[in-house]
Amino acid sequence: MYRGLSVLTVVPVLNEERKIGEVVRRIPRDVVDQVLVVDDGSTDGSTAVARARGATVIELGATRGVGAALRTGYRHAIRSGVDVVVTIAGNNKDAPEEIAALLEPIAEDRADFVQGSRFLKRDASYGAMPRYRRVATRAHPLLFSLVARRWVSESTNGFRAIRTRVLADL
Repeated sequence: MYRGLSVLTVVPVLNEERKIGEVVRRIPRDVVDQVLVVDDGSTDGSTAVARARGATVIELGATRGVGAALRTGYRHAIRSGVDVVVTIAGNNKDAPEEIAALLEPIAEDRADFVQGSRFLKRDASYGAMPRYRRVATRAHPLLFSLVARRWVSESTNGFRAIRTRVLADL
């Protein structure tokens, strides 16, 4: 529970046996009420590791894509009756410790949707990202910012918080 809001974190995963345990471990349980790992057809031990760390796991049974995994997680969140669903990558690229910061605008009734960003800090690292992806990762937010008429540092990252009532049409 975070400031009176019940929170479920959805972690889509595909063959992340070596990383999913650390992701689930790092999710702050004083902020997040439920951790749901949605497995998109992993052939490694991802689901066993997630369960061992205390996550609830839904297995899609076949690789259907991250969109299908997210929709499954959103539907579960709606059925569970939680106030907010947070999505975070299963490959440890996001910072679960930042979930509270992601939830703050929703808790203050300033937003229903909050997009996380790896690039708010000017010295943010692109890691081992290939050059073409670095260019696209910077160009897309610039275009998005022009359309939105406000600066957006990252528009495609899956680290998000969404009030479940806005997901009702799924």
